[in-house]
Amino acid sequence: MSVINSLAKLSLDEATAGFRSLEPARSSTPEEARQWLGKLFRGATLLKHALEWSDPMVGGGGKLDSIRGMQWRLVIAYSGYEQIENAIFGEKCHSKAPRKNTLTRIRLQYRLPGPMLSQSALNRIEERDQEAAALCDFLGIQKNKRDRFTNWRLGRTADEPCGTEGAVFISAQLRHLVAHGALSADRTKQLGLETAFEAAPLILHEIAGGLLEILIQN
Repeated sequence: MSVINSLAKLSLDEATAGFRSLEPARSSTPEEARQWLGKLFRGATLLKHALEWSDPMVGGGGKLDSIRGMQWRLVIAYSGYEQIENAIFGEKCHSKAPRKNTLTRIRLQYRLPGPMLSQSALNRIEERDQEAAALCDFLGIQKNKRDRFTNWRLGRTADEPCGTEGAVFISAQLRHLVAHGALSADRTKQLGLETAFEAAPLILHEIAGGLLEILIQN
């Protein structure tokens, strides 16, 4: 079910009860719930526009225009998803537990694909790549999380599957890299990340839909 269709089923009373159930520490008056509903609709609209941007192209007709288009489609999609998540859990969550516990209830139909490169190519990247630590510092990724990003980026996902929370985390890092000009279309191609950028908006939409279904059920 689309995110927009899920929102169409949500009344103000249901939203108020859902917000209170998922994040008890937040106050949830009807007026506040009305504001959060507005944010949900804005986020859902951004996600919808991102998914409807078929064959995205950004540039002047070069070979990398399609990759650049996929990058910016993810930027738009993540912006929409982030608004939905912030509306549900609050921009400054009192506790990380409600968000984590809710995300783990969502079972993804597809997982976020890792780099589409051979293992030998990934090994060569790892040997010569001195960007990883600098990129993680630039993004402000904490030490306990940077290994998660680096392992995914180097194709090491067999022992640590990228589930719902991981898909959001990786999508956020890719979005930040593009938005801050730290990951070019050419570098995206070299690292084999095209499929990740292509799939991430669809996966974010699936997660957002799951969040709204849980909100409605509560």
